[in-house]
This record gives sequence, structure tokens and C-alpha cells, in this order.
Amino acid sequence: MVEFIMRDRAGSRHLLSYDPTRHCLYHEGSPLVLPGREAGVVPNKPVPTGRFGRLAVRMVLGKNCNFKCTYCCQHLAGKRHEPDPNDLEGLVDRILRVAGESGPGNIQFWGGEPFLYFETLKKLHKLFLERNTAPQAPGFFVPTNGLLLHGERLDWVLENGIAVMVSWDGPGQHLRGKDVLAEGRTLDAVRRIYARQPDKISIAPILSRHSMSHRAVVDMVREKLGTEDFSLGEGRLISVVDEQSAAAAIPREDLAGFSRRMHADLVGGELPQFSMAHEVASSWIYTLNRESLAPRPCMCHVGRDDTLIVDLEGNVLTCSTFECGDVDESGEAHKLCHISQMNSMADRPSPQLRRLTRRQEDRCANCAMLHACRGGCPYAPEAYADYNCAASYAWSLPMVGLALHMITGDILEEVRTV
Repeated sequence: MVEFIMRDRAGSRHLLSYDPTRHCLYHEGSPLVLPGREAGVVPNKPVPTGRFGRLAVRMVLGKNCNFKCTYCCQHLAGKRHEPDPNDLEGLVDRILRVAGESGPGNIQFWGGEPFLYFETLKKLHKLFLERNTAPQAPGFFVPTNGLLLHGERLDWVLENGIAVMVSWDGPGQHLRGKDVLAEGRTLDAVRRIYARQPDKISIAPILSRHSMSHRAVVDMVREKLGTEDFSLGEGRLISVVDEQSAAAAIPREDLAGFSRRMHADLVGGELPQFSMAHEVASSWIYTLNRESLAPRPCMCHVGRDDTLIVDLEGNVLTCSTFECGDVDESGEAHKLCHISQMNSMADRPSPQLRRLTRRQEDRCANCAMLHACRGGCPYAPEAYADYNCAASYAWSLPMVGLALHMITGDILEEVRTV
């Protein structure tokens, strides 16, 4: 059992008890009752499938990239293999078959750097629109480092309403490479997208030892865009996978201070742009008293029944980081099947997630953050498990604190395991 020590506006302290295994919150021995709600039950807010209530498709175009980010985890993949896009028509038809009558809701194009595959991007986009027979067309999404976001690529984005997420780390951008928002063409592109379709652009930072504040990134973006009405995507901490990423990550002794600042900014209303934090807090609330460990879902897209990850050769993968021939430390293959073997998502073999399952049963079982972080990345190397666990806890705690503040109006001061 876990104790959350809360402080109200008058300065008085009180205690909430929390069972992380059952994801249940108690006050004075009874399930917490929200105003106007049945005792012990928080309404089960439907969580949409994909971004549009239908299947999300993550298409892995290849691993070529024009940046060499210090902390990039894609080198965990084995020998680089550039998929041969020789039958894009057949691939799109198979994906649409798997998506069923409602069709895919969201088509995401991942790399490497997706805009290095611009001709393939355009072909796929056109094919999905031409061959889709569902009542609604899918939305399209491209994450990018922003360096190529100009000229015909920018025109294509604007003409077709493509959602774009620009990876930019604020004070820590040098760990990625060139400061694209100091580069006139990219900054102009972001401003033009924002002016034309403000709901289709976000800035996605990764927090590091050189950038330990979401608020600092928000302040820098606000200055560049001249508005506060923008979206901050991702906002995660570096996942340590080797000595290079370990050197770039927030030092372990600084994680607690980072967590306190993030919590204060969230409950103080200083980060309305940080949409992921608010989504995690809302999900924590709406599954409260209703969710058990099984089936041990990941925090990310891995293993989700509403997400299909596939490369250009039709290999269905566990995660877009890996290649079709890669094998996890536990012996789990990252290729699940071929798209030709599937008629629906029910035909996709589930990832085994052996290491994550063990972690959730052992290390995570009594952790107060279990239902916010879900045990972290299922494929991060075990050699760095202690740091990644501490970092995930520090990142998750402010969002659990925000959830408790949304429920009670009070401030989380301390967490105790009893």
C-alpha cells in the first residue's frame, strides 16, 4: 500500500491510501468518493482507438537520418536494412484490409527522418486516400527533426493538412545537432503551419542534463512563435541505452529536483501546452478503481491492439525502433508476422514482453507510479534498468500529482510506501 500525503489550501495535511496493484484510491479506509459519483467508482471515460477512434498505423519508412542525436536509441536495432518499397499498392491494400470497414484513423510515417523518404511518403499518402473505402479518410502524421521542412515538403504538408511534430529540445538542442528553430526556413515553416492549421503542429522536446525544465522549453517556443497557444508533444526524459545516452541524461541526483519543478508547474497551471501530461493524468483518473495489472499494457504503443507497426516490406514489428531481424535480450523476436498473414488485428501475434512482465511483477508491483509509467520501455537494456526506473518514476510522479490535484484540489507533498 502507498500513502499520498496531501496539503489543502489552508495548509492542513491529510492522507490518501493507494493500492497500486488494484489501482484503487482510499480515504479513511473507504474508496474515495468523487462529488456526484457512486462510491468507489470513477466514470470509465472511453479511450479512443488511435487518434481518430480507429486503427493507428505506424509505417516504418527506414532508418536513414540527417541528424546524429547523442541519445538516439535506434542504434539498438541490428544491421541497418533499408526496406524495398517495390509493392506499395499491395502493402496499402493489406493494411486497409486489416483496418476493416472503419478504415485506419491515423497513418504515421516514422524513420529515421521521414522527409528523407519524401517520394515514398507522397506515394503512400496518395494510395491511402485513393484506396480507402471507409466513410472517413485517415489523418496523416509525420514526426521530423525539421531540417527538411521547407520547399515542396512544406507545400505538401500545408496542401494536404498533414500533422507535423518537430523534435526540438530547447536548451539541450545541441545534443541533437543543428538548432532548427534558429534556422530561418524551419522556423518560418513552423510559423506558417501554425498560422494555417494550428492543431496540426507540435514541438516535441526530450529532457536532458542540459534541458531539465518543460517550462523553459515552453518559454523559448512562446518567444519564437509569439503565442502561448501551441502544443508540446512527448516531453519525455532520455531513455538510457548506452554510455553516450547516460552521459546526456539528467543526473540521478537531479531527478528529484526535476520532478518537484515539473509538479509545481503542472498544478500551478504553467504548462497547459504539455498535452501528454494532462492526458496521462486524465487516464490515471478515469481508470481509477477499475483497472488491474492484467494485461500489463505498455505506456507506449508496443502491444496495443489499436496500433499496427509495419515496415515497407510488410513486416509487422513490436516497435518502430527495431528491424525485422532483431531479437530482444530475452530472445523475443521483434518481427511478429507478415502483413499478408493478417486479415484483422486479431491475427497479429502479441509481443511476448517477457522482461516487462517480470519487471511489473517484481520491481514495479508495489510502486505508486505503476499505472502512470507501466514499467517503462519494455526493450531498454537491463544494464541501465536502475537509472531508467528512477527516471521514469521522476517523470511520472508530477502527472500522478496532477491527477490527485484534479480530484481533490489539494497538493501532493509526499509519497510513502507502507
